[in-house]
Amino acid sequence: MIILGIYDDHNASAALMINGEIVEAINEERITFIKNDVGFPKNAVKYLFKKYNINNDNLDFVGVSSSRPSAEQYNRLSAYIGIKDYKYFYKNYYNKKFNNINIFQKFIDKKNYSFDKSLYYHVNKKYNNKLNYSNIAHQNTVRQVFNDFYKISKNKIQFIDHHTCHLSHAYLSKVKKTKGPTIGVTVDAFGDGRNQTVWKIKNNNYRLLADSNQCEIARIYRMVTLYLGMLPLQHEYKVMGLSPYAKKNYSNEIKDFFNTIIKLDGIKFVHRSRPKNMYTHIQENLQNYRFDNISRGLQDFVEENLVNLFKNIYQSTGIKNFVYSGGVAMNVKANKILHQNNFINDLFVPAAPDDQGTSIGACYEIARLNNIKTTPIKNYYLGYDINDKNSNYLKYRKKNFKFKSEKLNTNKIVNLLIKGEIIARASGRMEFGSRSLGNRSLLASPNKNNVVKKINELIKNRDFWMPFAGTICSELANSYIKNPKKINGSFMTIAFDTKENKCNFAAATHPYDSTIRCQILKKEENHWYYNLLMSFYKKTKIPVLLNTSLNVHGKPIVMDEKKALELFKETPLKYLILGNKLLTKIK
Repeated sequence: MIILGIYDDHNASAALMINGEIVEAINEERITFIKNDVGFPKNAVKYLFKKYNINNDNLDFVGVSSSRPSAEQYNRLSAYIGIKDYKYFYKNYYNKKFNNINIFQKFIDKKNYSFDKSLYYHVNKKYNNKLNYSNIAHQNTVRQVFNDFYKISKNKIQFIDHHTCHLSHAYLSKVKKTKGPTIGVTVDAFGDGRNQTVWKIKNNNYRLLADSNQCEIARIYRMVTLYLGMLPLQHEYKVMGLSPYAKKNYSNEIKDFFNTIIKLDGIKFVHRSRPKNMYTHIQENLQNYRFDNISRGLQDFVEENLVNLFKNIYQSTGIKNFVYSGGVAMNVKANKILHQNNFINDLFVPAAPDDQGTSIGACYEIARLNNIKTTPIKNYYLGYDINDKNSNYLKYRKKNFKFKSEKLNTNKIVNLLIKGEIIARASGRMEFGSRSLGNRSLLASPNKNNVVKKINELIKNRDFWMPFAGTICSELANSYIKNPKKINGSFMTIAFDTKENKCNFAAATHPYDSTIRCQILKKEENHWYYNLLMSFYKKTKIPVLLNTSLNVHGKPIVMDEKKALELFKETPLKYLILGNKLLTKIK
């Protein structure tokens, strides 16, 4: 049984399930190298079809993780425009009907943009003579795209509710299921008419307990991100990282302001007073407050509302085990606050809880509906494999770019890290999602005073207040990380408090509150990376390696040998692990 899942909106992706197992998943951005690329993931689908020899004869289902059209699916706006144009759009065109495609089109026509539109746009226009954005027309467009470009029968295309895809990704990908029933929670900006759901799960059966289309948490966060001069749908994590620097007594008024927009009614959010234009409303009411206090007030608003939601769910159901997904679940600081409450025994957040992960969820949901036994995802190394068989890197040796190559030696890498060197690694299968988990990473010793500055100057150029992340072996985690409930920390989707002896890995923690967005690594998940960490610990007694994604700021994480070598050439990095070789740049 072969199932293809796609997500065809912001940060588009495709996933492939064979006989109940996710064998590969990939983001469109990794191939096009356009950050958070939007629309039908034609290159990702092409890549999967070619690698696994997929055709109409052996493909059983295609799962599309939404059934309604959106502006992004047709116009690909967010992949191209900047902060100035976003502010112009939200001020002059934004209203309650955020997904009104005609509004987007008027904006695009006004600004005279010429970027490539999605396949959906061209196919819809071709077969309808003029653009038709009804749900039925959109679904017919998707079917036509698969039929025209991949020769897939239209009756194999199934449209799966967006929030159910979030739920199935979170629940069915989980390796260790808890005994008894589980609660599933999804919170995002919007998908198929909803932005919050609550489910009771028992024996793979889902029962909807509550849903809402008035949960404005994600949209408020998006608008505040833009108001603070950062890119919406991309830089929300910067606002989260800024929030600990401010004091509560300066931010409480701001939190109270956000609470005038929504309120909790039992186990769902509803409007208290929804403004017609969210952006201008925020702009008018926050103009007299400092940027750091705004970020703190926003983060406190999110954390307190989520805590109250989960508490009410527990009080209503008596269930303490949760799976949690949707774009708001990317907020690792809120996730930390959640798992520390006594009404939660277990909280699982998958590696890609935001919309990109719904391509995986679509596969799982089709399998569930067809009573196909599925396999959980043990690790999220689900993408392109860089190994010595593929690493024909000699062709990249040019006159202005020379390097020597040698067999990879773990002990040498440890010694380089101890000396304060930054090591880039592009080896093995690429991670799916926004987190680098060691295979497409920059690695460094976290006890060097200048390491953050050095990484930023070499490649990352991150904002001064932003923390880096870290990886720790599971056997060492209990001595350094506060995680008494043994919450799954494999995927960097949950932050943790550190214990008092964290001083020798401070560069991998938040510089103000000493929390860590860590990857708690088991040996079976990544043998080489695990052995490196343990070897480094044995020599230094430092339990953590600083780990940040292998990309230039504003660009996607590198996918293959070519992109890894381009980054190596274009930055001052001295060392690159490529496959099973160590490359050292020659001046």
